[in-house]
Amino acid sequence: MLGDVFQSATPHLTNSTVPNRFVKQPFGKIEDTRSELCVPVHVSSRGIGVIYIQNTDEGRLFDEVDELAMTALSGQVGIALDNARLFQNLKQSMEDHTRLQEQLIQSEKLSALGQLVVGVIHEINIPLTSLIGYTDLEIMRGHEGQTLENLNRIAQESRRMVGIVRNLLAFAR
Repeated sequence: MLGDVFQSATPHLTNSTVPNRFVKQPFGKIEDTRSELCVPVHVSSRGIGVIYIQNTDEGRLFDEVDELAMTALSGQVGIALDNARLFQNLKQSMEDHTRLQEQLIQSEKLSALGQLVVGVIHEINIPLTSLIGYTDLEIMRGHEGQTLENLNRIAQESRRMVGIVRNLLAFAR
């Protein structure tokens, strides 16, 4: 019966005064069922489930009013379930949005840091080029002894700094 109600999307109401007349349901059957009502649950004309209830009260069987009430309830259940699904989707979208925003901020920070490094490297490179040029000029003037040794050391370390600056520049880009 549950499958039929789900497929047809129409409620099913059965009353019987004879116990155990109803087909056994997979989730269990109350032995002295006198009445049963099964209504589909829809969301935008799409079936998503079934509400199934059993009545064991011999004095009161389900009627059309019960069927209307359960049909109205199933509509509200469908809306509530759909709202829960939409809320979960919205929550996931917001989490994704927040994660992407954080990644974008991190990317912008890295970009700004790269631009800062390029600017600092440029500012270091200008005096470093002058230092190398003047040191080479002094070496060509023919200094001797400790002065020549010091000038060669200055030129060597300055060129090493140029290599470091180039590596930083390559990393920043």
